[in-house]
Amino acid sequence: SEMTVHVQCFPIIGCSFVVAASATLLLLSDSAFGAEQIRHLLSGQILFATWADILAHSPVYAFILAVWFLVPPSRNGMWFYLLFGTAITSSVQLVGIYVVFASLILPALGSVGVRTRRTEAAWTIGAVSVLAGITAATLLDAPAGPTLVLSYAVAGTAALLGFGVFRGKGKARPEGFEPPTS
Repeated sequence: SEMTVHVQCFPIIGCSFVVAASATLLLLSDSAFGAEQIRHLLSGQILFATWADILAHSPVYAFILAVWFLVPPSRNGMWFYLLFGTAITSSVQLVGIYVVFASLILPALGSVGVRTRRTEAAWTIGAVSVLAGITAATLLDAPAGPTLVLSYAVAGTAALLGFGVFRGKGKARPEGFEPPTS
């Protein structure tokens, strides 16, 4: 069924992500500045990204947005994954692997218990996570990347609890998901 196909895609996406990250780590391991580059790749340098960095990546995002909105069939199948992979590759260079992975997975996971308007719920969880994470990182003088990841985790978990998934009240659960019994 369609649900089974979509569920099977998530492990493929996650595995592809981990394999690509591992290959990058191996490529950087012999570099004189490899350790520093690896640290930036993993946790990112969000607060230190310059306008030049953003401008360098903007043609990639402009292309993705143009294809997304001008060629609707690109939103499905192989074209979707090609656009998705391109966006991830560019985003990792700006914000780091951990933040990209957290921003893709945790808002979606946090919205599992939502019966209607699930996309809007995931967007809200993501926006709250970013605002809270950047604020906390600034106030605590903590690294922005790991702080954002923790913010995504807290907001996603709070949303799951708020939508009743762990209390057994949420109806939209992944196949095989059983809430803990007390």
